[in-house]
Amino acid sequence: YEPPTVNGFPLFGQIQIQTIEFCNLKCDFCPNHYMIWDRVEGKKKGVSYNMMSVEDYTKIVKNLADLNFTGRISPYFMNEPLMDKDRIVEFIRIAREHLPNCFIQMDSNGTGLTVDLMRDMIDAGLNRIQFDDYFDDKYATRMIEVMQHFQSDNVNIILSSNYIYIYCFL
Repeated sequence: YEPPTVNGFPLFGQIQIQTIEFCNLKCDFCPNHYMIWDRVEGKKKGVSYNMMSVEDYTKIVKNLADLNFTGRISPYFMNEPLMDKDRIVEFIRIAREHLPNCFIQMDSNGTGLTVDLMRDMIDAGLNRIQFDDYFDDKYATRMIEVMQHFQSDNVNIILSSNYIYIYCFL
């Protein structure tokens, strides 16, 4: 990947955009363990977590298009992107529309994944999703069962000791 230049300087090749301020897990190695879960009691009482507006996300993506960005865009950062399941497909679609040559990738714990959601994300333009397997074999088995629905598609599933990689070829 050769990033475009802006005023003679190379543009960054990757960007992550956090669309929702929440993760449903409490992994010891993740800073969200300390930043988010201290507010869980408030969430149980109906205190909402922060969400980026679709308008702000679209503005960021359009600004990237103005810079001729062609690198990797990831609609997640320090969160679980599938917690934003009502909007994640729209975010992928917006990125693909305005940045047709970028590589759209997500990392997820996969707990919110369904066959329909995966199909919608692929159809919207997702290139790759990586599931972090921090759980037991039942978790990995469930992920594989969901992914089996895509074996005939342009999808490549790679299993390793800690991750399940899914490449979606558009």
